[in-house]
Amino acid sequence: MCDPKSWDLVEEKTYSKYLKSRVNTTTKYISPGPPPKELLAGGRRTCMFYRADGTLCDPRLIPKDSSFESTITRIDGEEKREFIEFVKRMLKWRREERSTARELMSDPWILNEYSQFEELNREYFPS
Repeated sequence: MCDPKSWDLVEEKTYSKYLKSRVNTTTKYISPGPPPKELLAGGRRTCMFYRADGTLCDPRLIPKDSSFESTITRIDGEEKREFIEFVKRMLKWRREERSTARELMSDPWILNEYSQFEELNREYFPS
């Protein structure tokens, strides 16, 4: 790894932004899976992370045993399953495949969380 200050001079941006960009790429790749090739073709910085065939330049960015599901550790069971399904409805590479905000408001995970909030609200703040 290079000295961050010298990297900043050469790249005309901060090293921390570069690292953030690498982490962002990793997260996006893990969540909805590899991006479609036609989407990569329109990216300004695609060549920093992907080869012409759509594979990652540095496969080490994606840990071999990683999955979106494995990053969720604070909830489990049915709640975890519902949450993962909720997030997957939002994390789509193509905009037209994503759920709208209106559709997400009727998602089982949102409805269950809202009903639990309402129960607590009635318990602690009776009318």
